[in-house]
Amino acid sequence: MTSTLGGYTLGRTLGSGFSAKVKLGTTADGSQFAVKIFRLDNPDFNARAFQLLRDEVQSVQTLDHKHVVKYFEFNENAQMTKKSGAVVTVAYIVSELVHGGELFDYVANSGPFNERIVRYYAKQLIQSIHYIHTKGFAHRDLKCENILLDKFYDVKVVDFGFACPVEGRTGDGMNRSIVGSLGFMAPEIHAKQPY
Repeated sequence: MTSTLGGYTLGRTLGSGFSAKVKLGTTADGSQFAVKIFRLDNPDFNARAFQLLRDEVQSVQTLDHKHVVKYFEFNENAQMTKKSGAVVTVAYIVSELVHGGELFDYVANSGPFNERIVRYYAKQLIQSIHYIHTKGFAHRDLKCENILLDKFYDVKVVDFGFACPVEGRTGDGMNRSIVGSLGFMAPEIHAKQPY
């Protein structure tokens, strides 16, 4: 027996994080997607985490750029049937499948890139960040682990869990929440100053 969720047969685990697991999802016609699954019975997945998930989906569904991952489906309350036959309640996001892995792995395994490769990726990242900002959002967790490479080794920015409006939640043009990955936060965030 295989695990199923919505119209997807779930395969191998592609990754996992704080509150979710990403699985390969295949539809009846053989199309493949990344299915990010959130167990609703996980005590760490509280009301705040659920609101961050909704914000993430709302942010990404408005984006359409070749260097930003595409979201296709979001379900806040679905039944996943596990291989054992057990049924659990989950939320899930279906996104495009990006085959190349994390930019982090390439840097960790090969060492520093030469200048030509750095320019190639820097240009794509600048284009994607500019696009995201023109759509009114800030990513707030940009790091090599959140940059995937597609089958052509081009950049796809992922994980918009900390995305927020550029003008701030209160509309005053400033953000104040302390979010992101510690080693990649701007100095003003570490200093707990508005940014």
